[in-house]
Amino acid sequence: MKAKDFDGVLIKAFNKKLNVDATPRGKSFVKYFSFNDAEKEVFLGGTCNESEWRDELVKHLKLPYFNPVVDDWNDVARIAEEEAKLRCGVHLYVITPKMTGVFAIAEAVKSAMINPKGTFFTVLYKDEDTYKQHFLLYL
Repeated sequence: MKAKDFDGVLIKAFNKKLNVDATPRGKSFVKYFSFNDAEKEVFLGGTCNESEWRDELVKHLKLPYFNPVVDDWNDVARIAEEEAKLRCGVHLYVITPKMTGVFAIAEAVKSAMINPKGTFFTVLYKDEDTYKQHFLLYL
């Protein structure tokens, strides 16, 4: 996945508020918001399944981040993720066509309920493949 494929992940709002050093074309998907210094760690939630959106995004982030993707998902990884969710003031959920389950959506909804001003959700319409037409109705 190339930076040009982000369709809204690296956007002006990120550039201005999250200190991202590159902004491909895309429309803003967030309202402007303010952070204090303690809130400037980003939790990278959303599609896993060998999607490379995180790898591309972190090349541009100037902030600390937590990537929950690990080779072996176990209790240690689960606890580390839950601690990161509490610690990170910004939760970014990116959904791509590689998503096979619904857990990332449920996780994003929970984050939005707990941290409404710091939770952001975006959809990438390409990630080596595209969505099935009926799936788009639910996004």
